[in-house]
Amino acid sequence: MQQIIITKCGGPLGIRKFFIIFAIDFLLLHMTMWRYYDKFLISLILFCCSCSDNSIISRMEKVKLAGDDNPAMAMSMLDSLQADIDMNDEYVLMKYELLRIRLKDKAFISPTSDLMIKKIVNYFDDHGSPIEKQEAYYYAGSTYRDLQDTPRAIDYFLKSQNIFFNHAGCDSLMLRNTYSNLQSLFFIVQDNNQALEYAKKEYFLSHQLGQIEQTAIMHLGNSYMQVDSMHLAKKYFDEAFSRVHLIDKEDI
Repeated sequence: MQQIIITKCGGPLGIRKFFIIFAIDFLLLHMTMWRYYDKFLISLILFCCSCSDNSIISRMEKVKLAGDDNPAMAMSMLDSLQADIDMNDEYVLMKYELLRIRLKDKAFISPTSDLMIKKIVNYFDDHGSPIEKQEAYYYAGSTYRDLQDTPRAIDYFLKSQNIFFNHAGCDSLMLRNTYSNLQSLFFIVQDNNQALEYAKKEYFLSHQLGQIEQTAIMHLGNSYMQVDSMHLAKKYFDEAFSRVHLIDKEDI
């Protein structure tokens, strides 16, 4: 069966309604053909997005949002935009490649080189907004973390952090994740005092954002243990255990 891919909307409203009705009928008639379902769903999502807003940047933002929950599907959605990307300028291309790196990071797909992130960082250094620089530096840090180049990973995560504090309107959740990475990296290089400072920052910002996770609590407990503050380490390990116990009770 030939794959159906729609990348542009266009045409009168009646044609759009006809296509959507056809798409729904197609889906109902072929629900048993699961190997085609994901590709069809991706195409339908992109069709609906392009009908409401034909801006390639807006469509990439929708892919980015989908990637927070399902990075694998979002990467397929991103691939479906390739033809439109090729017709755009360098700014759109760099946004596209940065989004690809972001989705791979969320899908735990490790990079094999730093060639692309270098291009992205160089471009946004000259042409990017503060939030674009924050994100470019963050994923440069992630790239070097996965390539086990710890000094450069720390350097770029610190650059991402500094952008947040020097400019308004940046991403607080990305800052929280920056703190989390810096805690882990300083722990690796056995700078336990710095690891503790970033564990504290991660923990308290997580509370401010209303998104406290086990990782943040365990980072803080482990960091206190590394500086021989065992009573505080126990406090946070107990908190982590209590949260796990509460989750288990809710699941019963």
